[in-house]
Amino acid sequence: MKKLKDNVYWVGVSDWESRYFHGYELSTHRGTSYNAYLIMDKKMF
Repeated sequence: MKKLKDNVYWVGVSDWESRYFHGYELSTHRGTSYNAYLIMDKKMF
């Protein structure tokens, strides 16, 4: 988890082993990331 701002966190992951994204059409040699964010506010509690 990486804090971006007060109450906003990046909870994704970097996948350095992935070579193909959405099939063979979009390939990468540098991996990919799966982005997810957590926004905490008073409604959560």
